[in-house]
Amino acid sequence: KNKTMAFIDTTVYTGKDLEGFYSKILLTGDTKSVIRFFPNVKSKIKIARLDMDNIIQPDSCEFNAFGDTTLSQKTLEVCPLKVNLEYCVTTFEANYLSEQLRAGSNTGQVMPDSVESYLLDLVSKNVSADLEQLLWQGDTSASPASLCDGLLVQFEGDADIITLTASTLTISNIVAEIGAVYAAIPATIRNTDNLAIFISPAGEALYKQALAALGQFATYNAGDLNLSYLGTTLRVSKGLPNDVIVAAQTDNLWFGSDLMSDFEDVVIIPQYKISGAPTVRMAVRFKFGVGYGVSEEIVYKPAV
Repeated sequence: KNKTMAFIDTTVYTGKDLEGFYSKILLTGDTKSVIRFFPNVKSKIKIARLDMDNIIQPDSCEFNAFGDTTLSQKTLEVCPLKVNLEYCVTTFEANYLSEQLRAGSNTGQVMPDSVESYLLDLVSKNVSADLEQLLWQGDTSASPASLCDGLLVQFEGDADIITLTASTLTISNIVAEIGAVYAAIPATIRNTDNLAIFISPAGEALYKQALAALGQFATYNAGDLNLSYLGTTLRVSKGLPNDVIVAAQTDNLWFGSDLMSDFEDVVIIPQYKISGAPTVRMAVRFKFGVGYGVSEEIVYKPAV
Protein backbone atom coordinates (compact mmCIF):
# COMPACT_ATOMS: atom_id res chain seq x y z
CA LYS A 1 0.00 0.00 0.00
CA ASN A 2 1.42 3.42 -0.95
CA LYS A 3 2.15 5.81 1.86
CA THR A 4 2.92 9.52 1.78
CA MET A 5 6.25 10.51 3.27
CA ALA A 6 7.11 13.35 5.56
CA PHE A 7 10.26 14.95 6.93
CA ILE A 8 9.48 15.40 10.62
CA ASP A 9 11.51 18.19 12.20
CA THR A 10 11.65 18.00 16.02
CA THR A 11 14.45 20.54 16.44
CA VAL A 12 14.09 23.98 18.00
CA TYR A 13 16.10 26.69 16.25
CA THR A 14 17.72 28.96 18.83
CA GLY A 15 20.84 29.99 16.94
CA LYS A 16 23.94 28.09 15.89
CA ASP A 17 23.82 24.35 16.72
CA LEU A 18 26.53 21.75 16.66
CA GLU A 19 27.16 20.26 13.24
CA GLY A 20 26.68 16.56 12.64
CA PHE A 21 23.78 14.18 12.68
CA TYR A 22 22.85 10.91 14.27
CA SER A 23 20.36 8.14 13.66
CA LYS A 24 19.28 4.98 15.42
CA ILE A 25 21.43 1.92 14.87
CA LEU A 26 20.13 0.09 11.82
CA LEU A 27 20.13 -3.61 11.15
CA THR A 28 22.69 -4.54 8.54
CA GLY A 29 21.66 -6.76 5.66
CA ASP A 30 24.41 -9.32 5.95
CA THR A 31 22.54 -12.53 5.05
CA LYS A 32 22.36 -11.78 1.34
CA SER A 33 26.15 -11.44 1.28
CA VAL A 34 26.70 -15.11 2.23
CA ILE A 35 23.95 -16.94 0.34
CA ARG A 36 24.03 -17.73 -3.38
CA PHE A 37 23.47 -14.69 -5.61
CA PHE A 38 21.75 -14.85 -9.01
CA PRO A 39 22.22 -11.59 -10.99
CA ASN A 40 20.42 -10.28 -14.07
CA VAL A 41 16.95 -11.43 -12.97
CA LYS A 42 14.33 -9.08 -14.45
CA SER A 43 11.31 -11.16 -13.43
CA LYS A 44 12.02 -14.87 -12.90
CA ILE A 45 14.57 -17.49 -13.85
CA LYS A 46 14.56 -21.28 -14.01
CA ILE A 47 17.39 -22.96 -12.11
CA ALA A 48 18.21 -26.52 -13.12
CA ARG A 49 18.71 -29.38 -10.68
CA LEU A 50 20.41 -32.58 -11.81
CA ASP A 51 20.23 -35.62 -9.52
CA MET A 52 21.92 -38.97 -10.00
CA ASP A 53 21.64 -42.19 -7.97
CA ASN A 54 21.85 -45.99 -8.18
CA ILE A 55 24.69 -46.05 -10.72
CA ILE A 56 26.86 -48.85 -9.28
CA GLN A 57 26.24 -52.36 -10.66
CA PRO A 58 27.95 -55.77 -10.63
CA ASP A 59 30.98 -56.02 -12.92
CA SER A 60 30.77 -57.98 -16.19
CA CYS A 61 32.32 -58.04 -19.67
CA GLU A 62 29.32 -56.29 -21.21
CA PHE A 63 28.69 -52.54 -21.24
CA ASN A 64 25.32 -52.06 -19.58
CA ALA A 65 24.00 -48.49 -19.16
CA PHE A 66 22.54 -48.35 -15.67
CA GLY A 67 21.44 -45.63 -13.25
CA ASP A 68 18.90 -42.87 -12.75
CA THR A 69 19.56 -39.27 -13.75
CA THR A 70 16.80 -36.75 -13.08
CA LEU A 71 16.71 -33.21 -14.47
CA SER A 72 14.29 -30.77 -12.82
CA GLN A 73 13.83 -27.02 -12.51
CA LYS A 74 12.97 -24.55 -9.80
CA THR A 75 11.81 -20.97 -10.30
CA LEU A 76 13.35 -17.96 -8.58
CA GLU A 77 11.10 -14.93 -8.92
CA VAL A 78 11.98 -11.37 -7.93
CA CYS A 79 9.76 -8.48 -6.86
CA PRO A 80 10.15 -5.02 -8.45
CA LEU A 81 10.71 -2.51 -5.63
CA LYS A 82 11.56 1.17 -5.34
CA VAL A 83 12.28 4.02 -2.91
CA ASN A 84 10.91 7.54 -3.61
CA LEU A 85 11.73 10.44 -1.29
CA GLU A 86 11.19 14.19 -1.70
CA TYR A 87 12.38 17.08 0.46
CA CYS A 88 11.49 20.78 0.29
CA VAL A 89 13.89 23.67 0.88
CA THR A 90 11.49 25.34 3.35
CA THR A 91 12.12 22.46 5.75
CA PHE A 92 15.78 23.33 5.98
CA GLU A 93 15.35 27.13 5.82
CA ALA A 94 13.24 27.02 8.98
CA ASN A 95 15.81 25.43 11.30
CA TYR A 96 19.49 25.65 12.20
CA LEU A 97 20.49 23.98 8.93
CA SER A 98 19.70 27.24 7.13
CA GLU A 99 23.14 28.48 8.17
CA GLN A 100 24.69 25.88 5.85
CA LEU A 101 22.63 26.90 2.79
CA ARG A 102 24.03 29.20 0.10
CA ALA A 103 22.80 32.80 0.11
CA GLY A 104 19.85 33.49 -2.16
CA SER A 105 16.39 32.01 -2.71
CA ASN A 106 16.89 30.91 -6.33
CA THR A 107 20.05 28.82 -6.08
CA GLY A 108 18.21 25.53 -6.53
CA GLN A 109 19.91 24.18 -3.40
CA VAL A 110 17.38 22.37 -1.21
CA MET A 111 19.56 21.03 1.59
CA PRO A 112 23.14 21.44 2.78
CA ASP A 113 25.68 19.11 1.16
CA SER A 114 26.38 17.47 4.52
CA VAL A 115 22.68 16.59 4.91
CA GLU A 116 22.46 15.21 1.39
CA SER A 117 25.47 12.96 1.98
CA TYR A 118 24.07 11.80 5.29
CA LEU A 119 20.64 11.07 3.82
CA LEU A 120 22.16 9.04 0.98
CA ASP A 121 24.00 6.89 3.49
CA LEU A 122 20.86 6.60 5.60
CA VAL A 123 18.78 5.51 2.59
CA SER A 124 21.33 2.80 1.79
CA LYS A 125 21.31 1.52 5.37
CA ASN A 126 17.52 1.56 5.61
CA VAL A 127 17.14 -0.38 2.36
CA SER A 128 19.70 -2.90 3.59
CA ALA A 129 17.91 -3.27 6.93
CA ASP A 130 14.45 -3.60 5.38
CA LEU A 131 15.64 -6.22 2.89
CA GLU A 132 17.25 -8.25 5.67
CA GLN A 133 13.83 -8.49 7.30
CA LEU A 134 12.12 -9.17 3.97
CA LEU A 135 14.61 -11.93 3.10
CA TRP A 136 13.47 -14.06 6.03
CA GLN A 137 10.09 -12.73 7.17
CA GLY A 138 8.40 -11.37 4.04
CA ASP A 139 4.80 -12.63 3.70
CA THR A 140 2.50 -11.31 0.98
CA SER A 141 -0.50 -13.04 2.59
CA ALA A 142 -0.05 -11.33 5.95
CA SER A 143 -1.84 -8.20 7.11
CA PRO A 144 -0.31 -5.75 6.47
CA ALA A 145 1.15 -7.57 3.48
CA SER A 146 4.88 -7.63 2.82
CA LEU A 147 6.32 -6.59 -0.51
CA CYS A 148 7.67 -10.04 -1.29
CA ASP A 149 7.63 -13.56 0.19
CA GLY A 150 10.66 -14.41 2.29
CA LEU A 151 12.33 -17.74 3.00
CA LEU A 152 10.32 -18.66 6.10
CA VAL A 153 6.89 -18.45 4.47
CA GLN A 154 8.30 -20.54 1.61
CA PHE A 155 9.56 -23.12 4.12
CA GLU A 156 6.11 -23.27 5.74
CA GLY A 157 4.54 -24.25 2.43
CA ASP A 158 7.05 -26.99 1.58
CA ALA A 159 6.42 -30.44 3.06
CA ASP A 160 9.91 -31.60 2.05
CA ILE A 161 11.66 -29.12 4.36
CA ILE A 162 12.90 -30.84 7.53
CA THR A 163 10.67 -29.01 10.01
CA LEU A 164 11.19 -29.46 13.75
CA THR A 165 8.84 -28.76 16.64
CA ALA A 166 8.21 -25.08 17.29
CA SER A 167 9.65 -23.75 20.53
CA THR A 168 10.63 -20.64 22.46
CA LEU A 169 14.38 -20.30 23.01
CA THR A 170 15.73 -19.73 26.52
CA ILE A 171 19.13 -19.85 28.19
CA SER A 172 18.29 -23.29 29.55
CA ASN A 173 17.29 -24.85 26.20
CA ILE A 174 19.27 -22.99 23.53
CA VAL A 175 22.14 -25.50 23.40
CA ALA A 176 19.72 -28.43 23.19
CA GLU A 177 17.65 -26.72 20.49
CA ILE A 178 20.70 -26.00 18.35
CA GLY A 179 21.74 -29.61 18.99
CA ALA A 180 18.37 -30.84 17.73
CA VAL A 181 18.79 -28.80 14.53
CA TYR A 182 22.32 -30.16 14.10
CA ALA A 183 21.11 -33.75 14.61
CA ALA A 184 18.44 -33.26 11.92
CA ILE A 185 20.94 -32.13 9.27
CA PRO A 186 21.26 -34.86 6.61
CA ALA A 187 24.52 -36.79 6.92
CA THR A 188 25.30 -36.05 3.26
CA ILE A 189 25.88 -32.34 4.00
CA ARG A 190 26.76 -32.31 7.70
CA ASN A 191 30.52 -31.90 7.23
CA THR A 192 30.50 -29.63 4.18
CA ASP A 193 32.42 -26.35 4.32
CA ASN A 194 29.46 -24.13 3.41
CA LEU A 195 27.05 -25.55 5.96
CA ALA A 196 25.74 -23.02 8.48
CA ILE A 197 23.21 -22.80 11.28
CA PHE A 198 21.44 -19.43 11.17
CA ILE A 199 20.30 -17.89 14.45
CA SER A 200 18.86 -14.51 15.43
CA PRO A 201 20.73 -11.89 17.50
CA ALA A 202 18.53 -12.93 20.45
CA GLY A 203 19.54 -16.56 19.89
CA GLU A 204 23.19 -15.51 19.74
CA ALA A 205 22.91 -13.78 23.12
CA LEU A 206 21.23 -16.81 24.68
CA TYR A 207 23.87 -19.16 23.29
CA LYS A 208 26.73 -17.04 24.66
CA GLN A 209 25.07 -16.83 28.07
CA ALA A 210 24.41 -20.57 28.08
CA LEU A 211 28.03 -21.37 27.24
CA ALA A 212 29.19 -19.00 29.96
CA ALA A 213 26.90 -20.72 32.48
CA LEU A 214 28.37 -24.07 31.43
CA GLY A 215 31.89 -22.77 31.97
CA GLN A 216 32.77 -23.06 28.28
CA PHE A 217 34.11 -19.48 28.01
CA ALA A 218 37.42 -18.68 29.67
CA THR A 219 36.04 -15.22 30.48
CA TYR A 220 32.78 -13.39 29.88
CA ASN A 221 34.73 -10.62 28.16
CA ALA A 222 36.29 -12.74 25.43
CA GLY A 223 35.64 -10.33 22.57
CA ASP A 224 34.08 -11.02 19.19
CA LEU A 225 33.97 -14.82 19.07
CA ASN A 226 33.29 -16.91 16.00
CA LEU A 227 30.44 -19.08 17.25
CA SER A 228 30.02 -22.68 16.18
CA TYR A 229 28.35 -25.91 17.25
CA LEU A 230 30.44 -29.08 16.91
CA GLY A 231 32.39 -27.50 14.08
CA THR A 232 29.38 -26.06 12.25
CA THR A 233 29.39 -22.28 11.89
CA LEU A 234 26.64 -20.32 13.62
CA ARG A 235 25.69 -17.32 11.47
CA VAL A 236 23.77 -14.49 13.08
CA SER A 237 21.04 -13.19 10.76
CA LYS A 238 19.43 -10.01 12.01
CA GLY A 239 16.28 -10.60 9.97
CA LEU A 240 15.44 -13.91 11.64
CA PRO A 241 12.69 -13.92 14.31
CA ASN A 242 14.04 -14.40 17.84
CA ASP A 243 13.11 -18.07 18.24
CA VAL A 244 13.80 -19.39 14.73
CA ILE A 245 16.79 -21.55 13.76
CA VAL A 246 17.64 -22.61 10.19
CA ALA A 247 20.38 -24.95 9.00
CA ALA A 248 21.40 -25.09 5.34
CA GLN A 249 24.31 -24.89 2.99
CA THR A 250 24.78 -21.23 2.11
CA ASP A 251 24.65 -21.93 -1.63
CA ASN A 252 21.33 -23.77 -1.17
CA LEU A 253 19.70 -20.48 -0.12
CA TRP A 254 19.18 -18.10 -3.05
CA PHE A 255 19.01 -14.35 -3.51
CA GLY A 256 18.12 -12.88 -6.89
CA SER A 257 18.35 -9.34 -8.23
CA ASP A 258 18.79 -7.47 -11.47
CA LEU A 259 22.11 -5.89 -10.48
CA MET A 260 23.77 -5.90 -7.08
CA SER A 261 24.79 -2.23 -7.29
CA ASP A 262 21.13 -1.25 -7.86
CA PHE A 263 20.68 -1.34 -4.09
CA GLU A 264 23.09 1.56 -3.68
CA ASP A 265 22.51 3.60 -6.86
CA VAL A 266 20.32 6.37 -5.48
CA VAL A 267 19.42 9.01 -8.09
CA ILE A 268 19.22 12.63 -6.86
CA ILE A 269 16.95 14.89 -8.95
CA PRO A 270 16.75 18.62 -8.06
CA GLN A 271 13.35 19.90 -9.24
CA TYR A 272 13.85 23.67 -9.32
CA LYS A 273 15.13 23.84 -12.92
CA ILE A 274 12.73 21.11 -14.06
CA SER A 275 9.36 21.99 -12.59
CA GLY A 276 10.09 25.15 -10.60
CA ALA A 277 9.41 23.35 -7.30
CA PRO A 278 11.99 24.07 -4.58
CA THR A 279 12.40 20.36 -3.85
CA VAL A 280 14.83 17.53 -4.44
CA ARG A 281 13.85 13.94 -5.13
CA MET A 282 15.75 10.76 -4.29
CA ALA A 283 14.87 7.58 -6.13
CA VAL A 284 16.15 4.04 -6.48
CA ARG A 285 14.66 1.02 -8.28
CA PHE A 286 15.74 -2.59 -7.84
CA LYS A 287 14.63 -6.21 -8.01
CA PHE A 288 14.66 -8.52 -5.00
CA GLY A 289 13.66 -12.13 -4.42
CA VAL A 290 14.74 -15.17 -2.43
CA GLY A 291 14.35 -18.92 -2.75
CA TYR A 292 16.21 -22.17 -2.22
CA GLY A 293 17.28 -25.31 -4.02
CA VAL A 294 17.09 -28.70 -2.34
CA SER A 295 14.25 -28.78 0.21
CA GLU A 296 15.40 -32.03 1.80
CA GLU A 297 18.69 -30.42 2.85
CA ILE A 298 17.20 -27.55 4.89
CA VAL A 299 16.36 -27.83 8.59
CA TYR A 300 13.83 -25.34 9.99
CA LYS A 301 12.90 -24.89 13.64
CA PRO A 302 9.98 -22.43 13.78
CA ALA A 303 8.89 -20.16 16.60
CA VAL A 304 5.79 -20.92 18.64
